[in-house]
Amino acid sequence: MAKKGQFLNAGRAHFYRETNPLLEIKGFILLLITSFLFFGCIDNQPNNRSRSQASLSETPSQDAAAPDFSNQLNFIQNGSQQSSSSLMINIDLKDYLYMRGKQIDEYLRSKSANEVLCLISHHPSSQANQILVSAMTPQSFYNFSTQRKEYYFLINMTEDQTTKGFCQKAGLMASLDQSYPDASIAWKLSDLCSTPNCISSQYQGEGLIIKSTTGQTVDNISTHYLSFRIANRSTPPQGSTSCQASSECKAIGFDCCSDGVCVKDLELKAGATNDPEYENAMEEIMANPLAI
Repeated sequence: MAKKGQFLNAGRAHFYRETNPLLEIKGFILLLITSFLFFGCIDNQPNNRSRSQASLSETPSQDAAAPDFSNQLNFIQNGSQQSSSSLMINIDLKDYLYMRGKQIDEYLRSKSANEVLCLISHHPSSQANQILVSAMTPQSFYNFSTQRKEYYFLINMTEDQTTKGFCQKAGLMASLDQSYPDASIAWKLSDLCSTPNCISSQYQGEGLIIKSTTGQTVDNISTHYLSFRIANRSTPPQGSTSCQASSECKAIGFDCCSDGVCVKDLELKAGATNDPEYENAMEEIMANPLAI
């Protein structure tokens, strides 16, 4: 069993017993991979639920059926946290978010699944009545356990040049000018609070809107009940703050004290996205976010 502090301080990580010994090996390897990529705050606790029921020889089908969505609402996912209402995120978020749901899967299946859209989050209480614009790129993953494929959006809220490249188009700019004539645009999350005068503890956004780069609102995907609450607090870099108790870490924006340093639960470790097993680990999280 992997110890905390290798790639990841594995949060609620589980391994699973299967009648097929090859599947036990696969599940254990995936646990190790996940534990090397993320920080976590709960000790490893084995259980007997299966992370993957599929044979190691199976390969994803391009025509795989859609998953069975237990909830008809679309949702935003941040690590293992999912929300179909208002999601709280820190101003210094460094990871991507995911937008998932039945409508999203159906929309991308009906399209060519390569159209980048733009997510609009209006924050009228921010320092300059700002609109946060984030690029949404279509993605998909195949769940070997159910042999189904889900399409979803990856939301980029941190890389302004990437978002500008996709969304800073004449059609969308004209649409935003018409809808929000007195607002300014924030191309990355940290721009919502970038001056010493930014003193509010959090900024509640209005209901999210998805637009095409030409400025057309995407009505096929309901997002009016989704929003962001941006917490105006920045945390020191992972591993830079020593500790003896989790209470010390929580006071400065971390989740717990792990191996003597403050960490955020399930936050990526430095360089994790460059690891060759990163995509496999993320597929495991997407398939069963509460099992990590």
